[in-house]
Amino acid sequence: AFLLLDEPLSSLDPARKEDAIRLIERVRDEAGLPILLVTHDAREAERLGGTIVAVDRPADGANGGGEGASGRLGRW
Repeated sequence: AFLLLDEPLSSLDPARKEDAIRLIERVRDEAGLPILLVTHDAREAERLGGTIVAVDRPADGANGGGEGASGRLGRW
């Protein structure tokens, strides 16, 4: 089982966004539930992601190196 979050923070004002980020972090840390987060915001991905995959050529299917995002970035 995992939690799929598709752009959950995109329409929130800054205060509500911070509240939501803390909630997501709590679920991740306390429940140990894997989270698949879809976002266009690199800062959100950096803060919430253990592994980050940037999809920039979906038809490719090639998984690339570990550049950027503190070595946690793969490209599809």
